Amino acid sequence: MAHCLVVGGTGMLRGVCVVLAEAGHRVSVVARNKERLVGLVRDTQRSPGVVNPIPVDYLNNNALHEKLSEAIAVLGPISLSVLWIHGEAGDAPGVVARLLNEQKENCQVYHVLGSTAADPTKQVGDSRPFEHLANCSYHRITLGFRTGKDGSRWLTNDEIAQGVLDAIANERHEAVVGEIEPWENRPGR
Repeated sequence: MAHCLVVGGTGMLRGVCVVLAEAGHRVSVVARNKERLVGLVRDTQRSPGVVNPIPVDYLNNNALHEKLSEAIAVLGPISLSVLWIHGEAGDAPGVVARLLNEQKENCQVYHVLGSTAADPTKQVGDSRPFEHLANCSYHRITLGFRTGKDGSRWLTNDEIAQGVLDAIANERHEAVVGEIEPWENRPGR
């Protein structure tokens, strides 16, 4: 039973948390919404694994560091992390990266980035905090959109969760969920 970390696990990554708990893992879930965390714990209580709720706003670097350190002390080193951290999160990615790198065990880091990471006119999706980490293997997942006969639409939470789980199962270092090309076909342009 591995210790997994999911940052942002009560929204679009909720399905990832459920599958990891059903697979028997200890899943520490960072989220701001306490009610959603309680619901996730309730919905996974019959799973062979366990969801460890961490109600913290990752914009508070000190609280994030403290709560993640506590989770590692109680549940052991984190071997898999799935991170949905917005670009305006300050040093939150750095806080997570440093904690994961301090572990002696290796950790697979799956960094989930919004569709703007695919915008050819911008440089977004900063992976610098995760580069050159001795004990971490970095994986980048970019979320896209779907196109059909009626135009384009954003991905559903289920599609996102399935795409992330596929990237994990196949150990993809670069993955795109949905489509990102042509960029001009994205919804709401």
